Amino acid sequence: MNAYRNAWTPGDCVGLVVALLVMTTAAVWGLDTNQTRATLRGLTGVHVMVEEISPEIKRAGLTTTQLQTDAELRLRKAGIRVLTQEESLATPGGPYLYIRVTGLKDETVTGRPLGYAAFTEVSLHQNVRLARDPAITAVGAQTWNSASRIWLVDSAKVRLIRESVADQVDEFINATWP
Repeated sequence: MNAYRNAWTPGDCVGLVVALLVMTTAAVWGLDTNQTRATLRGLTGVHVMVEEISPEIKRAGLTTTQLQTDAELRLRKAGIRVLTQEESLATPGGPYLYIRVTGLKDETVTGRPLGYAAFTEVSLHQNVRLARDPAITAVGAQTWNSASRIWLVDSAKVRLIRESVADQVDEFINATWP
């Protein structure tokens, strides 16, 4: 009898998803705290930077341009100035809001599409000086982060990934200008 299986069982998939959720939640839980919110005080605006989206998610209809436009519009509606890259570099701390969406197309071993597994994250990065040696500057240090999310969606619901990023941008807005 062959001890190896040719396909994952539903139990394997559920176990993997639970493990990923636990690891991700443990890694990012509580990153919107009073301490991290204190690093947002005095911000006059932010630049928005969206990491290139994986080809699988692009083919499903989500683009970096959509995410960039959505985030900038939400920030402007909240009264937060959106800085150009040049303005951000000239601003003390060089603040930028970083948006990352990574994803993979999920399919069965026979190639039947199941949907997409996606990870979304929105974080603020700034240049900071070390307390032990103010001469040392950490460029682009993450000073605030929304709780990362993992999504398992079918092709028709890729918009949920876009909505998740919008919710995370709103978390930043609420943390910055409560």
